[in-house]
Amino acid sequence: MICSVIAKLANGGRHQRGWFRSVAVLLGMAGLAAAGTISAQSYPDRIVTIISPFAVGSSTDIMARLLAKGLNERLRTSNFIVDNKPGANGAIGTDFVAKARPNGYTLVVGGGTTHSQNPWLVKNLNYDPVADFEPIAGVGGVPLAILVSPELPVKTMDEFSKLVSSNPGKYAYGTAFGMGTVCGENINQNFKLDLTQVPYKS
Repeated sequence: MICSVIAKLANGGRHQRGWFRSVAVLLGMAGLAAAGTISAQSYPDRIVTIISPFAVGSSTDIMARLLAKGLNERLRTSNFIVDNKPGANGAIGTDFVAKARPNGYTLVVGGGTTHSQNPWLVKNLNYDPVADFEPIAGVGGVPLAILVSPELPVKTMDEFSKLVSSNPGKYAYGTAFGMGTVCGENINQNFKLDLTQVPYKS
C-alpha cells in the first residue's frame, strides 16, 4: 500500500499548480535538510491540517503522524497537525479535503484506496480523485500480508487454498479498507476460492 500527501487543487489554475510545486519543494527540503529553519519560506504561517482518512492507529494514520512530527521538527514549528476523519473507505476525509480551500493548509494522506479503488467501490463518490487533487509528495508504503490463526493447520498459500477449497463457504476474511477488499477478491478469483469478506471499521 503506497501513501502520498495530496492537496486540494482549484479548478483550472496554473497558479495553484505552481504554488503546490513550491510546497512540494519545501516538503522535500524539510525531509532532507538537517534540523534547522528554511528562512526563505513563509509557509506555514499557521496551522496545516493533515487529514488521515482512516482511524487512529491505522497504517495511513501512523504515516501521517510521522510526517507531521518530522515536518514540525525540521521546520521548527508546531503548525503541522493530524486530524482523523475515517469512514467509507477513506472517502469521508478525502472528500473533506476536496472541498477545502486550495491553499495548502488542508492536506490528505491518500493512497490506493482513496484515489484508485474508491471510484470503483463507492457508489456516488463525492470527489474526483484526479481533477480535485494535486499530489505533493510520496510518504511511504506498507506491505500487505495474509495472516491466519496459528490453530489453522496450514503453513503455505497452497495449503490454505486446498483447505478452503475443500470447505466451501466455511472460511471468511476480515478487511478494514478498500485495498483489503480488492486483494481478498483477487485471491478468491486467482485461487478459485469461496472466502466471505467481513468488513471492519479500520
